[in-house]
Amino acid sequence: MERRQVLLGVAVAVLGFFLFALGYRTEQNCSANYFLSNCDSSTQWGVPLEVTGPLEIVGGGLAVIGVGFVLIGILRKNSGSSPQ
Repeated sequence: MERRQVLLGVAVAVLGFFLFALGYRTEQNCSANYFLSNCDSSTQWGVPLEVTGPLEIVGGGLAVIGVGFVLIGILRKNSGSSPQ
């Protein structure tokens, strides 16, 4: 069970970091562009600018949940093997 939990945590964390990076990168590309008309409809990856904020929030949340799963699995494993 602990191994499955750690693997699930790694998968969720990677997905979260990917979504956060996608939202952040899209927002930064649009902010660096001097012509705002290029940022109104969509960006280079096809992600509309209005979606970047929620993408960052959801991605950050998933990353935190995934890291939490990994830490809980590691701490359970270490606490079970400690001498009493």
